[in-house]
Amino acid sequence: MKSILSKVLFAISIITTLASCGGSTYMVDSWKAPGETIEKQDLKKVMVSVLTKNETSRRIAEDQVAGYSPVFTPSYKILPTQKIALDTTVSKQILQKESFNAVLVFALKDKNTTQTYVPGTSYNYWGYHGYYYGSYYDPGYIQQDVNYSVETNLYSLKENKLLWSGMTTTVNPVSLEQSISEIVKEVYQRMQKDGLFPDTTDQQNP
Repeated sequence: MKSILSKVLFAISIITTLASCGGSTYMVDSWKAPGETIEKQDLKKVMVSVLTKNETSRRIAEDQVAGYSPVFTPSYKILPTQKIALDTTVSKQILQKESFNAVLVFALKDKNTTQTYVPGTSYNYWGYHGYYYGSYYDPGYIQQDVNYSVETNLYSLKENKLLWSGMTTTVNPVSLEQSISEIVKEVYQRMQKDGLFPDTTDQQNP
């Protein structure tokens, strides 16, 4: 009986461990230009740019952002080729001609791995003591997490300056699409909290 119970408890601990390793994204911090009053007309038309070498990932991410508000336009629809995007003069002329007010830029800033020791399930001496006499004891283990930090910046094209910046961290991403969705959601909700895009809450994705 004791052997069966031990196996059941061990199986539960494994399931719990695997579940805890699922991807998650959270907002680390955000910054808004001090004393800056951002009016609705200042953000009527915003180009979204995701800086990545993978063109497919770029389009997926930019489309995700654009889905949150009609003021957002993916950069690949405005600057369709790398040659155009890298030419500052041409890019500036296109954005001015199309009457864009601002640019929202997403960029991966850091990737690192962290290790955390997770203690066993016996939280008193006698529970630990019993392990050596045949009782069940779930030993501790090392959990390894992969962390991705993404920086998001909102620039005013008219004033040519940074209006807002935010940093998100994604831990153990499950898939590209899910991670992008989580990052965009966290960033958009924080921008609303910080007073940006106040009139577009009804456009927010569920």
